Amino acid sequence: MFRQSRDSNSSCNTAGCGFSLTSFGKKYYIGAKIRDTMLFGPRVKFSASLGRLVGAKKVVDGGNFEATFRRRDFPERNELVSLTVTVLSFEMEMILDGNVQLEFPLTRDTKLSIVGNLNSWGIGQLPIKTSTSEHLEIATIALLSIFRGLFTRKVSKDTGVGNLDGG
Repeated sequence: MFRQSRDSNSSCNTAGCGFSLTSFGKKYYIGAKIRDTMLFGPRVKFSASLGRLVGAKKVVDGGNFEATFRRRDFPERNELVSLTVTVLSFEMEMILDGNVQLEFPLTRDTKLSIVGNLNSWGIGQLPIKTSTSEHLEIATIALLSIFRGLFTRKVSKDTGVGNLDGG
């Protein structure tokens, strides 16, 4: 069960809070979260949140800060850079996580997203994602099918049907 509420006290500031009650097995967990987002024009957004999860005689605290910057000619070119820092505290151990995200269009119908992530344990990742229009996806699948068909025919002609023993 989750309940969330939002309050927009101005066009540039939005605050919200949420509460949750979760059961996992025979244990129950209660959580609360507070979030505030501030806009500085159409190009800059700062967001911060704090939360706590309590249950099974354990407590987890966490918070995050995110800054998003868009290009000067936004919304014509929807490019952005987003920096996020997250802190989690569990059983006297603190984990720090940093995240950098870049999004920009390659063509009119194709967008590229690169995300870099690293935490205080030295574990990270660098996923690269693309999103395209349906027409480009259909064309790509058709081209791959054609190349696969041509490659399969060439391999079967080269191998031939014969005796492999050599004798």
